Amino acid sequence: FLVLPTVGSLLMRRPIGLITDLQPRRGVICAFALGAVAVCGTMAALPPSRQNGRVFFPGGMTSPLYSLLLSHTLEWSEPSKAIGASSSLLRINAAGAVIGRVITSSFMVSTEPTAFSVR
Repeated sequence: FLVLPTVGSLLMRRPIGLITDLQPRRGVICAFALGAVAVCGTMAALPPSRQNGRVFFPGGMTSPLYSLLLSHTLEWSEPSKAIGASSSLLRINAAGAVIGRVITSSFMVSTEPTAFSVR
């Protein structure tokens, strides 16, 4: 269960990269972000017993987004500002990782610990 999001990320990274070579990167970013929201919403509606194999998709759709956002940022920034732009994006990513865990733990306290886990 825990390795499936990482496997999804590894397997989806190449096809997503190929898609961005053929389509505008901004549209691909929006499509995969909305797809990840849809997959997570669908998984939330499913009973825990039917979620095990589906955790592959959120990892596969969300993890490559950082790479896409970084490359899109660097394409549109001036070369002299590339380091600042990439470090700002890294800072935003790290803040989101911290805030997400705080929100999840608050949710688990207000409901029950099994609301987050998949059985």
